[in-house]
Amino acid sequence: MPDPVAPLELSRMFFGDQGLMFYAEIIVRTLIIYVYTFLLLRLFGRRTKASMSIMDVIVIVALGSVVGDVAFYPEVPILHCLLVVTLIVGFNKLLVIMSQKSHRLRDVIEGDATIIIKDGVILMDRLAETSVGRQALLEMLRAKGICNLSQVGLGVLEPSCEVSIFLSGENACGLSILPPDPAESDNKNISDEIEKCCAVCGLRREHFTATCCSKACGSTKLADFQQPKFAN
Repeated sequence: MPDPVAPLELSRMFFGDQGLMFYAEIIVRTLIIYVYTFLLLRLFGRRTKASMSIMDVIVIVALGSVVGDVAFYPEVPILHCLLVVTLIVGFNKLLVIMSQKSHRLRDVIEGDATIIIKDGVILMDRLAETSVGRQALLEMLRAKGICNLSQVGLGVLEPSCEVSIFLSGENACGLSILPPDPAESDNKNISDEIEKCCAVCGLRREHFTATCCSKACGSTKLADFQQPKFAN
């Protein structure tokens, strides 16, 4: 059985039982975890971090883990925790300063703004690059009072995962994004007398390639091309 832990033993609490080289190992471990976490969050896309930057998420997760370990495990010295916290905050501050001086580094860390809607049509290839799903996009549009894609002249997905909307200013026809989702309907309710468009991205049927949509979605499902029902 391991020896019982002596309560309030200051040398154990602050320094632990490891040698000085263990502090070099802490630096290496922290660097590996930081870079690995960054790559994971960057890979999983903007939806993961919501309105926070990737660096903010790393700091929150890392500090939560460090504080939790040092709070619950007596074998974790406080000085180790302080070193890790200092390193994480220092890395974050350094990256912020460097990204302010280099737009290329800023684009690598945060990503760049992406045009995902143009002239009432969702650019599905651009949307796929952002890791934001179509349903999530439609939800964000409806939250901004958009009920039809024709209302959107230009839609930009910002690095913060917010969608900037530039209205078309025209009361034109387009794809309705009100529930139920036309892309998930059975096409029984669409009218034969109304012009059709792609039920996924909103491209007018006259621009289809053969029988399917040519805007990267490849959909063959159609929806009514109609005017906004609740436009201002």
